[in-house]
Amino acid sequence: MLRRREGLGAGTLEGSIGGQPLVARMRYTRTWVRDQAGWKIVAAQATFVTDGLLDTDDGTHRG
Repeated sequence: MLRRREGLGAGTLEGSIGGQPLVARMRYTRTWVRDQAGWKIVAAQATFVTDGLLDTDDGTHRG
């Protein structure tokens, strides 16, 4: 028997591209299917959030 589950989330992506720092907020969805082998992601989507401000752990913002 197959079972399906969908997930919605948000997060911050931090890293570098070509030596330049990158910080971006993202929202994402995932669709999981469970079969005899276990749970697998069968579809995923991610979108950058472009509101101009990113919350930091200390409560400040950086844009």
